[in-house]
Formats: sequence, C-alpha cells, structure tokens
Amino acid sequence: MSGRSLKPISIRCVYELYRQVKIPIIGCGGVENWKDVLEYLMAGASAVQIGTAISYQGVEIFRNISNGLNKYLSNEGIKDVNTIVGIAHRA
Repeated sequence: MSGRSLKPISIRCVYELYRQVKIPIIGCGGVENWKDVLEYLMAGASAVQIGTAISYQGVEIFRNISNGLNKYLSNEGIKDVNTIVGIAHRA
C-alpha cells in the first residue's frame, strides 16, 4: 500500500509519534502537493518524503511544492518553516 491511500494513516502515525519521541520524524505517503507537505509538517514531521507522485508529475513536483509552500508561508507571515512543525499539537 502506498500513495494517496496511505496518507491518512501516515499523518496519524506522525501525529502520535510526535507526542512520544523527541527525534526528527520523516512523513511519507500520499504527498502530491504543497498542502500535503503542510499537513505532515503540522502533524509533527520535520521532513517529508515524496515518492509515487514523482512518477505521475515528474521532478517538477519539487518546484511546485516548494513554490506553493513558500507562497503559503509568505501569505501567513511565517518566516521560518520550522515554526509550523507540530503546530497541530499546540492548537
């Protein structure tokens, strides 16, 4: 099982792990756009893996995600992406 179908389970695992461990977590599974990356970061991932989506979107996915995430951060007035890591736990 991989790709989009795995994402809800993976995000839940990242969320639960973030509360239990004090080491960096890499989120993976179903990352297709910058919003997916944002969800993983907010759940507690400090890095995100992109796999299956590369075969559908090509390497351009990296630029698209970077641009989308940077635009979001700018619009929200967030200067450091690390400030949103685990933010779902502070809400």
